[in-house]
Amino acid sequence: MNGILWFHRDLRVSDHSGLKEALRLGGVWKAVAEESREPHTPAGKFKRECLENLRSHLALVEIELYSGSRLEIETLLQEARKAHPGLWLFTSRRMNHRDQTDFENLIRDFPKDQIRIFEEATLYPEAELLFSLSDLPKTFTPFQKRVEILNPRIPAPLASPVAIHPSPKDPVILNGRRMEFQGGESAGLQQLRSYLREGGPVDRYAETRNGLLRIEDSSKLSPYLAQGCISARQVHHALLDREQETGVNAGTRALRYELQWRDYFKFLSLQAGAKLFEPAGLKDSVRESTPDRELFQKWTAGETGDRFLDANLTELNETGWMSNRGRQNVASHFAKILKLPWLWGAEWFEQNLIDHDVETNQGNWMYLAGVGTDPRDRVFNAELQAANYDPDGEYRKRWSSR
Repeated sequence: MNGILWFHRDLRVSDHSGLKEALRLGGVWKAVAEESREPHTPAGKFKRECLENLRSHLALVEIELYSGSRLEIETLLQEARKAHPGLWLFTSRRMNHRDQTDFENLIRDFPKDQIRIFEEATLYPEAELLFSLSDLPKTFTPFQKRVEILNPRIPAPLASPVAIHPSPKDPVILNGRRMEFQGGESAGLQQLRSYLREGGPVDRYAETRNGLLRIEDSSKLSPYLAQGCISARQVHHALLDREQETGVNAGTRALRYELQWRDYFKFLSLQAGAKLFEPAGLKDSVRESTPDRELFQKWTAGETGDRFLDANLTELNETGWMSNRGRQNVASHFAKILKLPWLWGAEWFEQNLIDHDVETNQGNWMYLAGVGTDPRDRVFNAELQAANYDPDGEYRKRWSSR
């Protein structure tokens, strides 16, 4: 056993380059993964289930998974380095400045020539883009058009070293008014299979993706992608298989479009560096904001006074989930109407969203705060949005007490 395998937002054994290479080179001395910093939230519960599922799969190839805090992982790495100086470290690429800085601090005692880093997070490997990150378009649409024209190679998913049995129950259920997600690779693969079934909800995705109430309004794959229980490559190739059987339609195109959006934010994060976590974002100047903690607390508690916004925030607090439409509205209100510092809102989402993805979260918050890539300075009208997307008030009735 000659290596440590560090799982970082890639909590799976299928389509995992680092695991495959570690096994090829002699095996894994120990696998490590960071536990949730918010263990008692819905997001913390989901992460715990992801780790438990990964632990059970790794046990089948006699690999022990150690999970702990960042400090505990740092201690383990230091002790392992001293006791076994020849150990390799296998891990995935960090896609943003904050994660990369933390990683470099934690591995400072490891020789660089004993570290193997693999690209696990994106649909398109950077080397396959056929253009450099310095030439990354300033907005998404030119990026999307460019990759459609250049058609970068998307590697086929790697086979799992063990048999993975999909979840025996529905991974996402409606329990009363709460949408509940089961964490883990088995659940993620089952959700992917269910969503892409013939005649299933993916065919209607382009029309339903802004829905607020039903499980099948959107794919519900984002929590599994965020924790790396499934990979973007797996989703893409499953879509290809589905399209070969039943044809391309607006729904399958729209779902792949979302994978491209996800890639764009990750590549933008690599290009932006520390700016992703600064008040000015990608702009040259900081927008006016008021650091009002009392106003912030009312927003987080779902007490803005607007039933549509409060319903979305209440759902987030109770379940760790909020629809894409809801996120845009509450974030726009936060940054543009309340004029609170957008980084506060981004951090709140990070702490509570079950599908929090650093690059996507920061990218969307910058956009809605007017400090991102979009030249428009858009403000969402919550009253009009509620009329359009909750015309009967059913969503507000479910989640609002007023």
